[in-house]
Amino acid sequence: MASVSDFEKRTSTTGDLDEWKNKGVKYVLNGRTKQQMPHYYQFYEDFMTNKKRLHIESAEKRLTIPHLIIHGNEDISVSINEAMELKKWNPKSRLEIIEGANHVFNTKHPWKDMEMSKELKAVSQLILNFV
Repeated sequence: MASVSDFEKRTSTTGDLDEWKNKGVKYVLNGRTKQQMPHYYQFYEDFMTNKKRLHIESAEKRLTIPHLIIHGNEDISVSINEAMELKKWNPKSRLEIIEGANHVFNTKHPWKDMEMSKELKAVSQLILNFV
């Protein structure tokens, strides 16, 4: 659901690595919530240590079981192109695009409504049907 296709684009190539290492943390603005989200340098170190194991393209190409990729066409947090990459790397996967859905399928935290958004209901039904 709304998956990224490359961790490295998000961790190791953004910002000043020396400054990040010296401070131990950098803050990235969440475009949806406007919160400053902490990203600790330890995360980068762990990623680099395990880079081969965490390479999404390689993992996607190795998958032999059926799997479902779900993405909203109005996701501004993770581009729909990333879902397309996942599908390209494993053509046997099933890709479902939720029209009008953002990164969280038109929900938010805290959720105060009594029912899920219609987009999240669609996601839930797709998952149930797939399983």
